[in-house]
Amino acid sequence: MLKNKLKILTGMLSVSLAAALLIGGGTLSYLYSPTEDKVNTFNSNLVNTAMDNFNVKINERGDGQYQIIPGTAQTKDPKVTLSASVDSYVYLYMTDTTEELVEYQIDTDTWTEIDNSDGEWDYVLELKGYPTANTKIYYTEAEVTETGTVEEIEYGVLVGNTVSYKSSLENGDMLDAESNLREGLALTFSAEAIQTEGFADYEEALVTLQLSAIEATQAGYSWTIDTNNDTASITGYNGSDTELTIPSKIYDKDTDGLYTVTNIAIRAFKNSTLITSVTIPDSVKSIESNAFAGCSNLQSITIPDSVTSI
Repeated sequence: MLKNKLKILTGMLSVSLAAALLIGGGTLSYLYSPTEDKVNTFNSNLVNTAMDNFNVKINERGDGQYQIIPGTAQTKDPKVTLSASVDSYVYLYMTDTTEELVEYQIDTDTWTEIDNSDGEWDYVLELKGYPTANTKIYYTEAEVTETGTVEEIEYGVLVGNTVSYKSSLENGDMLDAESNLREGLALTFSAEAIQTEGFADYEEALVTLQLSAIEATQAGYSWTIDTNNDTASITGYNGSDTELTIPSKIYDKDTDGLYTVTNIAIRAFKNSTLITSVTIPDSVKSIESNAFAGCSNLQSITIPDSVTSI
């Protein structure tokens, strides 16, 4: 059971989350609160070979931007601050696109990484718009001293509040395939929190946090479900969008369950003349016959390698 786990309390029993890296913090809601993304940008630099043994202090340019200079380090102290009157799960999302030019350690005494080696949580990252290959999810469990009394709890993120750059970095490490200085090097942090009460564990709570976003992606679709295998089959679409991205997950209200979309049913989109493009998620394994028959305006369809039967 998922959605009915989100128990609504009254009075001061609320969870508010703000990241110290943010200006303004997050939006207060009763038992759930997210932050916006905080992006820290790192700028690559060339190093004159005549100065290889010269350690130059890193320069901070403000606005979360840093210069990558080999052999230097920079204080960086992202913190997550939780204001809560109930015990809470706190989730930290960190996207690293620094291409291993920036070294750091997550404080594992505080944060536990959620195993996503099999892609189980990719849908969460996709819903949030984070690259699955570069983003990790961590969680911690916050306990308040007295339920009903708002407490502020602060969590550091990085060991030693430091990022550093190896002295062995060379000019070639700073350049892309076209010999230009690399761009898009960044560490991006965001966080969200939800009450612990009503959930079996941090995984069930994390799923519940995504339900509203999942329901938005499945608007207009119809489906059947297989409760034995926790899978769903898309059977139709009656929405008005012309460019479709078929959801990888379906939340079914009747069973209060979350199901993985693995099939596109026979004649699912037949004669849907509004559709111009379709993107199929890599959760799908089969597309049945005539699924897109009569879609006269369909110009492109993206089929992942996961599809083994058409």
